[in-house]
Amino acid sequence: MSGLRLALYTSNDVPSSKTSERTDYSETTFARDALSHIYANLWVECVIRSPMYVGGSNIDLKSTTFERELDSYLSALPWFR
Repeated sequence: MSGLRLALYTSNDVPSSKTSERTDYSETTFARDALSHIYANLWVECVIRSPMYVGGSNIDLKSTTFERELDSYLSALPWFR
């Protein structure tokens, strides 16, 4: 475990997972799935695998593509405004 904590602030209309009370799941991206994607596909790929990253040290995120990729991903979500 990395010890990294991610928070995603959404409205109450965004289901957190399939166990939510909402039943129309057709093209829904769940908050939990979004957080998993952000960690595994954006954070790990853009920051952890960056040659500038040294384990346990601070890294300037502006030197990575993380912010740009995160903005692009979130903007594509149907519940993002």
